[in-house]
Amino acid sequence: ATLPYSNLGGLGDFSTMNQTFVMTTPFFIKGGDDKYPPQGIYYKDVGRQRIEDELGMATLIPFDLYVVNLTEYVPNNWFRSGRSASASPNVTGDLGLINLADNQFCAFKYSFVSQADGEPYVINQPFSFFLFDFDTGVDEGLLTEYTEVCGLDPANPYDLSETLYAPFVQSSIEAIELADAADGTKCFRFFATQPGTGENNPEFASDIFMPLAEMTPFTITNVLPNLLRLNFVSGLSGFILEYQITAAQDVGSSGRNFLFTGYALPRK
Repeated sequence: ATLPYSNLGGLGDFSTMNQTFVMTTPFFIKGGDDKYPPQGIYYKDVGRQRIEDELGMATLIPFDLYVVNLTEYVPNNWFRSGRSASASPNVTGDLGLINLADNQFCAFKYSFVSQADGEPYVINQPFSFFLFDFDTGVDEGLLTEYTEVCGLDPANPYDLSETLYAPFVQSSIEAIELADAADGTKCFRFFATQPGTGENNPEFASDIFMPLAEMTPFTITNVLPNLLRLNFVSGLSGFILEYQITAAQDVGSSGRNFLFTGYALPRK
């Protein structure tokens, strides 16, 4: 995926806001974001869906992703939001990223977008969405990351690393089941239980989607325990994730990054 536009919460600047892209992209032309300039993050080419016609001929349809905050967005470092490679001049990576200040809560809407006409794009099969780097601060109860989500598959709503990589990895994430959504899908709240810093952040999604035997020791030890796979039902054109971070020792002085991606092929 590429990142042609980033202005989450209206906090971007000219270096992250490609106005030419806005003026030529169907989603924005049709008022996909009713604010101007648009106040979200646009990821282009996040996926391709295989569609078969009546004769069994398959076509791969590309689609995009737009992320916007539904409640007040208060980051610690706004310029980090977008993609992990944009977090620092010395950082590489292709993961999606949202930065949030400590002692803050924010709900975000993730919407799939048709490249062809800018309309909501429906995923006609079950799909998974991955979150990484769920951890806490060094001091107990401080800088703890939480997320809450609905729309999950009743048969298998989520997977932790201890399920995906049993018996070699133990997850550091806890899950609490909430009341079902009105449509019968599952809702859960997840939270971190182990401390961590930016040093244990993954860089490339493709480094994780490979056989365990081919992963680096760093990935197995530092990345996998903090991994969460959300399994969504078919027929969705988006979902809402609520993020929360508890206070730092000095309230308002810090923050954390929420890293995410869909499935990616391993790098060659």
